[in-house]
Amino acid sequence: MKKKTMLTKMHIAPSTVRYNAVAARDSNEVGQILAGTRKRNGYSLVAFSELLRHYGVDVSDKGISKWEKGYTTPSIYQLVAICYALNIKEGPSYFTKNFQKPALLNDIGQKKVAEYEMDLIASRRYQPDAEEPAEIDYIMMPVLELPVSAGLGAFLEGEMFQQIQVPASSVPAGAEFGIYVSGDSMEPRYHSG
Repeated sequence: MKKKTMLTKMHIAPSTVRYNAVAARDSNEVGQILAGTRKRNGYSLVAFSELLRHYGVDVSDKGISKWEKGYTTPSIYQLVAICYALNIKEGPSYFTKNFQKPALLNDIGQKKVAEYEMDLIASRRYQPDAEEPAEIDYIMMPVLELPVSAGLGAFLEGEMFQQIQVPASSVPAGAEFGIYVSGDSMEPRYHSG
């Protein structure tokens, strides 16, 4: 007997089901919502086809018409591109009747809200704070070109130093030069190289 898990219970509980793909397809939800949204945004089929090309979707005006009439449906990738093209922040869920809510503003009011949003974005005064990468301070440090042995072997000698740039935070206080280590007897603190 198969043990029921919480996930299994979630998937079979009919009271939680709010979407029916067959019913949505039969009533052409996606096509109707797409047509209405495209028209509200002022795009003809030809203009919308050209707009979608900028988002990597090569579809003719006739192809869009087929989507809107329910003869075919856009792929999920095409639907995501449509969301970007029409500035639909809600994503593909927008194209379901369950998601659609009654408009609190008429078309003119909705356009004014969209214009105001674009004005705020264009002003660049209300952008989210971008996380700036931490600045790393570098210093020039002489490093011996010949690796030294981390076990039995070679002594540090000679004047074969080269100047390299290293992060200041990786240099211990009072250090005057760096060395390359060869061997593993000082691991895990120092590694070969």
